[in-house]
Amino acid sequence: MDDQPIVSIITPTYNHGRYIGKCIESVLSQTFNSWEMIIINDASLDDTEYVVKKFKNKRIRYISRLINFYRKIWSQLFPNLVGSVFLFKVIMQNGK
Repeated sequence: MDDQPIVSIITPTYNHGRYIGKCIESVLSQTFNSWEMIIINDASLDDTEYVVKKFKNKRIRYISRLINFYRKIWSQLFPNLVGSVFLFKVIMQNGK
């Protein structure tokens, strides 16, 4: 069986330390297991990186940017995708 994930879950984040843990937990709790999660931290100033790095799962990849420039994320992201289906999981600060 091929170990390549079918689904790539892309989660851009900026100062979402309060929310990113629940976001990751929601992905980990899925019954479908052929996925990778790529979290792109766009120069957060909070504890986002600390929260993400607490999760030890080889399917979760973390990319940290030092300069906040959201549009440039995409040029860094697409060469890193492995899955054949892409899902953008956006964190909304109001919980919706």
